[in-house]
Amino acid sequence: MSIKELTTVIPIIQQYGYLAIIVISMIEGASIPFPGSIVLFLVGFIVSLGQMNIWIAILLGAACYTVASILPYYIGKNLKESLIIFLEKYFRISKEKFYTVEKVFNEYGEVSVCLSRPFFIGNYISFLAGVAHVRMKKYLLLTFIGILPWATLHMGLGYLFRGNYDKAIGLLKKYNFVFIIVVILIGIVMVLWRIKGEEIRKNIEKILKKFLKR
Repeated sequence: MSIKELTTVIPIIQQYGYLAIIVISMIEGASIPFPGSIVLFLVGFIVSLGQMNIWIAILLGAACYTVASILPYYIGKNLKESLIIFLEKYFRISKEKFYTVEKVFNEYGEVSVCLSRPFFIGNYISFLAGVAHVRMKKYLLLTFIGILPWATLHMGLGYLFRGNYDKAIGLLKKYNFVFIIVVILIGIVMVLWRIKGEEIRKNIEKILKKFLKR
């Protein structure tokens, strides 16, 4: 689907407002193949027209994505060994892509649920989290923390550039080094996790336990 074709959804988003954000975010969170990032960019443009509040839109999008991600989590939890066949048949996820996601999850554990959300494997990590029986409260918290910057970025760019996708892409290319640095920093975090994963994991679990007991 091209950008021009996607712009045809603008009247629908304008008509249904926050309800449209809920539906869009839940489709993306459920790991259904969908150009969610571009559509959220268009949502940001509509927000810039004064029809919705940008912060409510961002938080609602992140929250609905998180809730919808429970579906792939439970699919992974219940199917386990037959998961690859299911994903190939119903979600068009190739074995190669699945093994890439599995490798990331096996190397970096539960923290990958959070760190992978802005990338292409983010939606599919939910299945592996289910297979690994990650605690639901921890899974939801990590998912929300991971997806919030992603929703903020895409809606924020749509808001800032008032729907001009070419200008937004131009900005990303112009300041490409900034994003490279961010990726490098994420890489460093993942390497440190691999080296001192057990120690870091214990500290994170302590913090999460204190937070979840409140």
